[in-house]
Amino acid sequence: MPRSVPEWVGAHPDTKRHPLRSNALRKAARGQRCVLGLPGICNFNPETVVLAHLRDETFGRGIKADDTSGLHLCSDCHRAVDEHTHGLSDGELYPLLLRALQRTIRRLTIMQVIIVPLDTPKAAKPVQRKPKGQRAAIVNRGFDKSKSRRMDGTVVSRKTERQEQ
Repeated sequence: MPRSVPEWVGAHPDTKRHPLRSNALRKAARGQRCVLGLPGICNFNPETVVLAHLRDETFGRGIKADDTSGLHLCSDCHRAVDEHTHGLSDGELYPLLLRALQRTIRRLTIMQVIIVPLDTPKAAKPVQRKPKGQRAAIVNRGFDKSKSRRMDGTVVSRKTERQEQ
């Protein structure tokens, strides 16, 4: 049964809200790989990875977004995104940030920092095949590349078809 959302979270944009903060989400970033990996910028150093907040609709100037809108970024990728020094247009950057957010959420789910009730995978059904001797033969349909079939069903050689045109 889903839990009710506390009033302070706010269901309406006009409602005064408090940012969602979580030490567990921020600590989970330590020692992880950068999920963005901007070419020519990323330092690929897990020791510098922190939870970098994406700008989103939750808060405005001077207040960071919720920790749930965070990515595991190295210090160089974090700086490039914050200072817009990555050299990418918004149209190029946003798909990369979305992919990075998806990677972060998946990682946090696997680490069980975010608890999601997962379905158990179904066992694959074994393929039931007859022994080779009992299988029906595959009939060759006699496809001939030099001939084509007209709409009325008559078979004409492609050479004849070209001459008619």
